[in-house]
Amino acid sequence: MKKIVIGFTAILFFVFLLPFVGKAKAPSKSMEKSGVLKAKGVTGTFVILKANSAWKKTDEGTRKSVLEKVKNLLAQYSNKVEVDAHDTSSLMKKTNIFLRLHSRVPNHNNLFIKELLSTQILGAYFSLQDARWGITKGLNYATEFPDLLARLKASKYEGETPIFGIMVTVDKTAQWWNLPHKERLEMIKEHTVETLPFIKDVKRKLYHSTGLGATDFITYFETANLKAFNELIIALKSVREGQYTTYGTPVMGYITTFDELIK
Repeated sequence: MKKIVIGFTAILFFVFLLPFVGKAKAPSKSMEKSGVLKAKGVTGTFVILKANSAWKKTDEGTRKSVLEKVKNLLAQYSNKVEVDAHDTSSLMKKTNIFLRLHSRVPNHNNLFIKELLSTQILGAYFSLQDARWGITKGLNYATEFPDLLARLKASKYEGETPIFGIMVTVDKTAQWWNLPHKERLEMIKEHTVETLPFIKDVKRKLYHSTGLGATDFITYFETANLKAFNELIIALKSVREGQYTTYGTPVMGYITTFDELIK
């Protein structure tokens, strides 16, 4: 099966993790979303699905039945897995659905995906195109430039309710990891300063994925302002750190619900 290979520029070590990071909490039965996004050690899973020809031929009754089964599964995992849904069918080739899952227990994500793609639910109509895994961790560089950290903490998202969810991955070269810490820190500060004007228009979340898949990092963005997102990327490509980063095409979808996806 052909994988979707994606990547991104290196913003993502620090700046795009900041707004979601807080003190680590002990595992809890609650999957309240704000708590999950702030916690360390949470597993994020990104799943991309493609509809087959059989799905396009299904009638309204069949779709209602499938939707009911999906909702039952979501209810079953409501205290274990947080699921965000995206419609990619009009934005991406060869994909229809993009899901972002969070869980404090990695296997919960795995079991949810397995059941969702069983032939009794979506498996008869959708195939898995790609899956990416990452975990949330603490900040790597923030404590070394406290003044800039204070500016970041003071910056908040001010835009309209986000419409788009965008996933990108980041790969760093061996040369990057072998640079002296001081040199890496200077470049991180440079790209952090470049991102400050865009925090008000673009939400962001960082996942560490080295050893868990083909990439080093996964980043997820939400925005209602594609112009701001585009300008953010242009700004980041101008910084020195970009020469140590492999990047590619994002996976983008409209933020939606299963009711809209399976109607």
